[in-house]
Amino acid sequence: MSGGRPASRRDQVIEDCEWLAGTDHPDNIARRLGYSSEHSLTAQLQHWGRHDLAERVTRGYRTDCRRAA
Repeated sequence: MSGGRPASRRDQVIEDCEWLAGTDHPDNIARRLGYSSEHSLTAQLQHWGRHDLAERVTRGYRTDCRRAA
């Protein structure tokens, strides 16, 4: 962050979600970031206006699951 300020919790969660999206089950990603479930993480992302990122966290994994079914 500019000015040597440490990243806010919000900024850190968003950055980590961008990196982890599609790499693991959404519940596992949520727990890594300190949330109890996929739902709580995606609700927080949506509250922050990051509907796109909430979708990315779940999209890749859900697509893979549908293919296997």
